[in-house]
Amino acid sequence: MLRNTSKAYEKRLSERKAALELRRQRALEATTALVFQLSNNLNDEVSRVNLWVKEITDFNKALKELGDVENWSRKLAVDVQILHDTLQIVNDEGQ
Repeated sequence: MLRNTSKAYEKRLSERKAALELRRQRALEATTALVFQLSNNLNDEVSRVNLWVKEITDFNKALKELGDVENWSRKLAVDVQILHDTLQIVNDEGQ
């Protein structure tokens, strides 16, 4: 009788260990799938942020170029005004 009780206990223990191992394996698979999905989502967001960084960098470059053109046009306007004033003086002295 003690032997039968011991065997029954060992059988239940073995079944519980198998069930626990199955649950552990399923939890590991679910965790792996979740990590894989999170990694993919993170990679997608990183790609999107990299695109935003490129667009902002290009926009800043365009603004800088626009500022350079504006500065160049101001200098050109000053040079043209100096040339105009000089020619006006020469013209006035020639008359």
